[in-house]
This record gives sequence, C-alpha cells and structure tokens, in this order.
Amino acid sequence: MCGDALSGKVINELRRIGEELPARLNAEPIQLPSWGIDFYAPNGRRLAVPFKPKYNPATDQAAGHISKRLHFDNFLIEEVRQRPEIDFRENVDVARHEQLPDGRWRLLDAGGQEIVVARLLLVANGAQSSFARQIGGHELEPAHHCAGLRAYYRGVTGLHPDNFIELHFIKDFLPGYLWVFPLPNGEANVGVGMLTEAVSKKKVKLRERLEEMLLTHPALKDRFANAERLGPVRGFGLPLGSRRRPLSGPPTYCSATLAPSSTHFPGKASATPWYRGATPPTGPGGP
Repeated sequence: MCGDALSGKVINELRRIGEELPARLNAEPIQLPSWGIDFYAPNGRRLAVPFKPKYNPATDQAAGHISKRLHFDNFLIEEVRQRPEIDFRENVDVARHEQLPDGRWRLLDAGGQEIVVARLLLVANGAQSSFARQIGGHELEPAHHCAGLRAYYRGVTGLHPDNFIELHFIKDFLPGYLWVFPLPNGEANVGVGMLTEAVSKKKVKLRERLEEMLLTHPALKDRFANAERLGPVRGFGLPLGSRRRPLSGPPTYCSATLAPSSTHFPGKASATPWYRGATPPTGPGGP
C-alpha cells in the first residue's frame, strides 16, 4: 500500500518524537531516500518534480523515504522498546472493548480476561476495524473511498537513479492511477488505485487491469518484461478526506487510523493518521 512511501510529514512527526529519529531511519538498510516524483500524463509525457530544487543526494537530507510498511513498523516498535515510560505488551489480542459507567474503557482478551482499564483510549487498528464501524460509526462510502491493489516485484528496470516514485495516469484507466515505488534490494512496490464508486460503475477488474497494463502499456511493458512478482497481489481500501468524519468522541477515545487520507498523494495515507493521532481530540471527547 502507499504506506511504503514516507513523505516529509512522516519525517517531521518522527522529529517531533525525537530529534535523532530521522537520522536513525536514514541509516537503516530497510529504506531508500527518495528525492522526487515522476508524473506520467495520459499522453505519455513525463514531469519530474524533485522535492527540493537543485538537491544534492551526497550532502542534503532526503525529504522522503520508501520502506516496506512491515519494516517501518518494526523500526518504530524497536524505538518503543527503548522507552522505559511505555508499557509495551506483545502477543496480546484485544478481542473486546467496553465502556464503564465512569467513562473509562476496559479491554478484554478472547477469554474475557481483563487486559487493562484506561481513561484515554487511542485506537490504531485500521479504518475498516470493528471499532471504526461500531463505535466510530464509519461506513464504507464508495464516493469517498479508494480501492487499491499492491504487489511487490523484483527486477523492474528503468527506475530513477535518485529513487523518484512514479505515478502513471493512463487514459483508459482514469480516474485511477498506477504507481511504482522503488525499494531496497532491487524490489519495487507496484499497484493501482481507483475511486471505489468508479470501480463499481465501470465494472473495473483491478487485478486484470494491473496485469494488463504492466504487460502491454508502452511505458511499462519493457520495464516489466523480466520482472518477477514476489508473493500475491493484495487488496486494500482507504477512506478519503472528501468526507469529514469524527475522529474522537465522548468521553475519551481518539482514533488515529480512522483518519481519512486527505489526498491519495504518495505517502499521505500513512502521514495523515500520524498528524491526526498527534492532535488531541477536542469537543466533548477532548483533553
């Protein structure tokens, strides 16, 4: 998913947590520094947009990075382990939550055993989670939701030497787009996204279209001729910021990953929840 692209917003949030974190991430082999975006218009023309004019990869700090979400999440977890003020519990399945009369939240495991009672509950288990639907009241709205597919490939040729991410707007695939994000070890995150409403109306079969475009599109077919797909094609959905949704509620819960992506621009789907989660809830469910 586009969580593999880490925009400048993510780097700024890391810096807010600890000044040394961006440099620590930059030294990790799990990531590639990215210096810009290549936009491909429906007529095939390319527009290269660097994140910084006249950048120098040898001396400048990269404005963005690309890292598999699994690896980036593990990087964050390893940082959490080093924080003595955090009680980090692994291999704990929160199967049920209930609100007590005094407003606190009780979290229970599958056997009904109490895990913890909390005054403030921050939820980050996905926009499609039961909490998002049952407590947040969020429903899938096709006009404000994006359907997407992602696969990992090895051996894609023609990638930018400075790891520009690619966005391809292909005429007969609008209002969707195709992306190619370079990754470490010669791999790439490749996928497509389209408004869920358009997928339904046009009866678009995203898996078939992704394969077809990689095999036949003039800008892609030669580059993927000898590429190897690593693992299955995976589907996902993302709520869009075209619909305002409550992210907190009475008396004390706040959800980071209920935060809709205000744009499907690369890296923003991972950055937006960071920003929403860093902002205290206001109103009845406020601090």
